[in-house]
Amino acid sequence: MRTFARQSLRRLGLALFGATLIGCAGTASSDYSQAPSYGGYDDVEAIAYESDAPSIASDSAARRAPSRPQARPQAQGGASPTPPPLAAGSAQTTGGASTSPSAEEQARPTRLLVYTASLHMAIFEVNPTQEAALKIVEDLGGYASRRTTNQLTLRVPAEYFRQALDALSKLGDVTHTQWQAHDVSESFRDLNIRLQNALEVHARMSAILERAQSVEDTLKVEAQLARLTQEIEQLRSQIENLSQQIAFSTIDVHFQQRHHTQLPADDYLLPFPWLNELGLESLLRAPEATR
Repeated sequence: MRTFARQSLRRLGLALFGATLIGCAGTASSDYSQAPSYGGYDDVEAIAYESDAPSIASDSAARRAPSRPQARPQAQGGASPTPPPLAAGSAQTTGGASTSPSAEEQARPTRLLVYTASLHMAIFEVNPTQEAALKIVEDLGGYASRRTTNQLTLRVPAEYFRQALDALSKLGDVTHTQWQAHDVSESFRDLNIRLQNALEVHARMSAILERAQSVEDTLKVEAQLARLTQEIEQLRSQIENLSQQIAFSTIDVHFQQRHHTQLPADDYLLPFPWLNELGLESLLRAPEATR
């Protein structure tokens, strides 16, 4: 009987001890599930995905930090790619319009022009007017190549040709004017080509002269060299003259003196008798007396 009672008490104690253990375990589990988390697992997983980190940081501060997107990696070498260069022959544009001249404009040869003008004017005083014309031309960098009693030949820089012509026209009453432009581009190029050819032939003839073995051959070559030398000097002179004509325009100014008209004092009759009594000479001097 006593043995049975002891066994019952032992079973009851074990049951109470087991119930106590189960209750403690349930309380701990409930406390853990209700405890505040450090950002939660979901938050930690999101941070790890956005930052592309290899592992979850154990520090709570790191888990609370907001996620920052990573910059896109550049190409190897760290330098950003440069724009491609312009294709050969292409023109850089600004605002959609090309800034370089077209191929046709580049291929077009420059025209060489010689300007000449002739100006006729009526004046009262020739010498003062000529001096004024000389001053106009000299102020523009020109000069007078010829001067006579009633004519001036003036040379002015080509860029001031129209300016000089307009200024000279204001010195008197222009009765006739004419100007023209001569295109000497072909002549200028032809002279330069002929000069270049003559120089090349002269150089070859000089080399032949050094190898001449007889007096007769030497005399023949020297005669050819003398002729070529004369031709070269003439071509150079023509080129220089044409260059001066291109650089300086020519203006010929012709002066025609105008005389003061004097009315006859005796033969001229005024339409009113009382004016005739006063006399024409006294009437003409009346405005000067009132000044």
